[in-house]
Amino acid sequence: MQDKNAQAKALLAKAFPALKKETAYASPAESAPSGSVTTESSSVPNPNPNNGMPPKPKDPAKEARLRKVEVMKMRHQAVPVEAQYARVGATLPPVDRRRFFKARCETTTSGGETGSVVAYWVTKDVIAGKVVDRLVALLKAAPNATGYGLEVQGPSVELEGGRKLVELSKPIGEQVEDGDTVVVVCN
Repeated sequence: MQDKNAQAKALLAKAFPALKKETAYASPAESAPSGSVTTESSSVPNPNPNNGMPPKPKDPAKEARLRKVEVMKMRHQAVPVEAQYARVGATLPPVDRRRFFKARCETTTSGGETGSVVAYWVTKDVIAGKVVDRLVALLKAAPNATGYGLEVQGPSVELEGGRKLVELSKPIGEQVEDGDTVVVVCN
């Protein structure tokens, strides 16, 4: 058993040499020996000051690897957009026929107010207009809005501002890549 663990650790170290072994930071009260007094100045500093987010890598190859890992995590958390797959016991399409993305709602009337970001998946051949209708219902978008639009933001979008308007008459699989963030814009 230990031999397999050692082989697995060696393989991981070979595949991901840039990743360092992270240490767990305990609270000052937990790390202090019993009977000692701790103060705020003696606490361990936060190793990552970017609000818990890792810094964006400058190497494109490393960024691509991190994006793949993010998509793999997203596949486990994703919820189906289409109602036919949301039922318990429904037969799901294969993973290669699905598109995984994050979605959030943004209203233009309240200065770009946004809600929480949720991971979803759809089959690639679904028309984008149908996806908008379902996302509006799932995200509980502004009920008094006069219209809705769909924008994509992510590394696959290379326009100014990093956003691209989705054409509602085309399939979603042609316009959105795995791991992109889809923004439902409410007017």
